[in-house]
Amino acid sequence: MLKNSTDHGESSSLFSICFVVSVALLLLVLSAGTCISQEPCQIISVSGITFIEYNPFSPNPATGAGSFKVYCKTAAQGRVLLSAGASGNFSQRLMKRDGGDILLYNLYEDTSCTKIWGDGEQGTYKGDFAFGKDGGEKEFFVYGSIRARQNVAAQSFEDGLTITVEW
Repeated sequence: MLKNSTDHGESSSLFSICFVVSVALLLLVLSAGTCISQEPCQIISVSGITFIEYNPFSPNPATGAGSFKVYCKTAAQGRVLLSAGASGNFSQRLMKRDGGDILLYNLYEDTSCTKIWGDGEQGTYKGDFAFGKDGGEKEFFVYGSIRARQNVAAQSFEDGLTITVEW
């Protein structure tokens, strides 16, 4: 699901995380945040996260990686924040499926899955950027991990997240 809205220099997009036991795809939710200057910054590309095949009997989590790029036309300094999703909790995100089952997962800034993507509060990671007078672009990486040994049926699971860019 993709939703865009624009109001007084703000725009937002919503995406869903989709999980199927044999193949899973994480689509990043991206939104440009409040513009402090008159020069816009925006998300210019998104690479979704494809998880390795999830096996509920495996002692290992299913992992994947993706990225997105922030572009600013002129000088800008800001940060990128990622919402907690349906769980409302950065330390334990969850995907739901019709019928009520849940699948626990999280998103990280690093490959070792130690820095949880969030809003910079409660020890979570927020991405920072700074561009000189000619602007520029920066790529941010997102690493996903679906907790091991969850007893779930082979179905689609979703969570709605928002990435906010503030400058």
